[in-house]
Amino acid sequence: MAPYNTFYSQLESHIEQYNIRTRLTDNLWNSPMDYNKARLASWTAADMSSSLNSLEANAPSYSILPPEEFYPFNVPFIFPGSTKANPVELPQEYQHSLREKSNRFNEIKE
Repeated sequence: MAPYNTFYSQLESHIEQYNIRTRLTDNLWNSPMDYNKARLASWTAADMSSSLNSLEANAPSYSILPPEEFYPFNVPFIFPGSTKANPVELPQEYQHSLREKSNRFNEIKE
């Protein structure tokens, strides 16, 4: 899992229309509801003993992408709209990672 990191031309309009919060303080991208754990909470001891491995069963069903593996993602379509960049706030470590990658790309380009 990683923070939202793309945009398309109508994104800001859709964000406003559906009242989606884009500030990092409101964003729970790294705290998902793990339905696997919720399901396991209702299991009996017999269910648990028949599971593959109780450690595996209790492991989260997601992992957080390290910032160094975070890359820009572009939607390759042109639609009418005014959004020109991702309006969703990114955590600083992910912003830094993208900035480093962009700087390296620009160095190669020159």
